[in-house]
Amino acid sequence: AYEAIVDSLTARARALLGPDAVIVPHADGGVLGSIPGRRCDLSLPAVADRALDALGPDVEQLWTP
Repeated sequence: AYEAIVDSLTARARALLGPDAVIVPHADGGVLGSIPGRRCDLSLPAVADRALDALGPDVEQLWTP
């Protein structure tokens, strides 16, 4: 299943940066993409952070008593 996730993140990086993007694995999972002057972080921690941010401030209630 992880390979499918990496394939999907790689495709997303190429969609954002173009077919000449250099895609490398991230140490914490996922990928980093770059072209001269631009890069995208599709590491698993960055994707998770963006997903939590998209939930808005109410998600903080999950961690408060």
